[in-house]
Amino acid sequence: MQDITALYKQSFNAQDYVKNFLGPEGPDHPPSESPGKASVDSKLRVALSRLNISVKEVDQKIHELVIQHSNEFLESITNISVLHQSAQKIHKDSAAINESALVYVTKLSNHRARQMIHEPLESIRKHQEELKQMHGMDELITRVESVMHLFHRLISIMDDVAECDITVHMQDAAVLDQHATKVVTASLLLEELDILLPHGLIFGHHNTSIATSKSAQGVLDLDIVKPYVSQINPMKTMLREQIENLLLCGLRNLSPSLLGAALQAACSLGLLNIVMQNLLNDLTDVLTDRTNATLDLFSIGKELGETQPPLISSSTFFPLYSARDNKTSAHETQERLQKWSTLVWQRIRTLIVDELAPIYIKVYMLERVLSLKQGKTLSETYLGMISKELKQSPTDLLWTSFCTLLESVSSKCMQESDFWKYIFVRSFPKFLSIFHELLSRVSMFSDHSKQIHNPIPKPIHKYLSNLSREYLICFVKRWEEAQHHICSCFTPSNKNLQNMEKVVQLIAMLRTDIEECVFDKILLQEITQTATDVMCKFINQLRAMICQDESAFTLTTQQFTQSQSINVGVGQILKQIFESMSEMNKLSFLEVKSMASETKRMVTQTMQEALRGPLLLSFGLEMSAILGRIHRLRLEATAIDQRPNSKGTDTSAYMLEFCNRVRNLRTKFLPSYILPDGHYQW
Repeated sequence: MQDITALYKQSFNAQDYVKNFLGPEGPDHPPSESPGKASVDSKLRVALSRLNISVKEVDQKIHELVIQHSNEFLESITNISVLHQSAQKIHKDSAAINESALVYVTKLSNHRARQMIHEPLESIRKHQEELKQMHGMDELITRVESVMHLFHRLISIMDDVAECDITVHMQDAAVLDQHATKVVTASLLLEELDILLPHGLIFGHHNTSIATSKSAQGVLDLDIVKPYVSQINPMKTMLREQIENLLLCGLRNLSPSLLGAALQAACSLGLLNIVMQNLLNDLTDVLTDRTNATLDLFSIGKELGETQPPLISSSTFFPLYSARDNKTSAHETQERLQKWSTLVWQRIRTLIVDELAPIYIKVYMLERVLSLKQGKTLSETYLGMISKELKQSPTDLLWTSFCTLLESVSSKCMQESDFWKYIFVRSFPKFLSIFHELLSRVSMFSDHSKQIHNPIPKPIHKYLSNLSREYLICFVKRWEEAQHHICSCFTPSNKNLQNMEKVVQLIAMLRTDIEECVFDKILLQEITQTATDVMCKFINQLRAMICQDESAFTLTTQQFTQSQSINVGVGQILKQIFESMSEMNKLSFLEVKSMASETKRMVTQTMQEALRGPLLLSFGLEMSAILGRIHRLRLEATAIDQRPNSKGTDTSAYMLEFCNRVRNLRTKFLPSYILPDGHYQW
């Protein structure tokens, strides 16, 4: 058994013990020769087994010692509990002794401590109060001196500000710049006074979060300061008027320097949000008055010498609705409508292009100046402060206000008169072209970063989109009414010529509507797609009118049957539509070409499947029956005149009938069923 007495020593070292235990071939004493991997592993296993045996020996030794001394261990535990109780009793006695001693010492030293500590402390406190009063007096004197100095400077500058009349020097840039500098200086002096005087005295709620010092409050109690304090409100009022005048003058002259000075002065006085809000409200009021005056029917009629606009009806838009005896009155109505519309469009263009554009340019310049002026924090500009208050930028607010106003006024006008529906809905492309002119005029002043994705401001785009939808609805309604009118005029009495004229007029109006929209790609796409839908629906209506009974495709009669008359009329209309679409296809717009191609495809398909195909099928059957009779005839020598002076020869009856059927097909039916530039396989 390994000797373990070394484990009981105070100087026991585990590492040294393990080294000696493992022998000279342990990890710290490698052999002279490098053994193989197998030999190294075997030595390690031997060393580990020796350690395990030693651990078991130690555990066994501990077990023997515990068993050997168990009685002594239990007796020592019993003695510890007795000692614990004795220690608790001693602790209680010592605490009582300490308390008694403390009371005794306090009674003995109370009088002496008062003499040594309390009296010097009271002296120190007395001197502190005196020093505090001296500091307060010094601070008050210094503050009064600063206040008086600022008041003297402010009064001197305000005298110069009051002497300058902006209306007289409207065109003098040097005088205006000097005046703006004085206004800014006066506003800065008031801002400094607001710091020295009780907070809230000058700017109201401005800087109320800062506590007011006693010296600032004491300044107001001095008789020397009271006369100057009474002049603060009049000076604020005068400065606000001067700021508003400078702002208007800067907008009128498009002067960034005047605008910057006015905005800086307003910010110093805490009036930036109020001044900007009032300015935008004033511009909105101006636009409101001008819009109401522009759309006032009474003033328009007074200028034209008439009391009211012409009444709008279906015949106003579609001459094909009007009777022959009403053509004169319809013509007069068209002339009056043209006269009224011309004047109204002049007024609307003047409002939007000539008046709104300059206002936008001024507001945009004001916005640019706001974006360049730095606020009290480096991370915020004047524009950020204003946008946070107004919920949007000044230019966006201008567009929003104008579009809201125009939508409200136009809706009210359309409820009062159908004439305004004709202006804003039926003639929407003209209205849209005016806005295009407006945007092209102000494009150089617009933010190009916003124009990359959407060249039209969001409020205008929303307003025009609503009108565009109403315009397309009106377009579809007009077309459906016209198509219904044409289809209802189909009668067996055959008024195909009149129907053809109506179709020509209808296609001509379609072309006019499309040509009015070519300046706007989005509107052109919408109207061509809508026109394609209504044309396909019209062709389907015509197809449903085609007769498919036996009498519709027979060639036996010399006169048209009722069904044939209807089919020939439908064929002529389809042919006219095809020819009109071919002419419209010449327009150099992909959207128009797509619409024309789809319409021509529908016409070709309808003509082939519903008219020409069944007719040729019936013709083939009838010709087969006629030619089948060739073997039923006897060939007689007398049937042929062989005389030299004969004037003619007899023709077989079946051939005469064959020729008559072919002639009827060629002269009566095919001209209406053959499309121009068509490729046919007979």
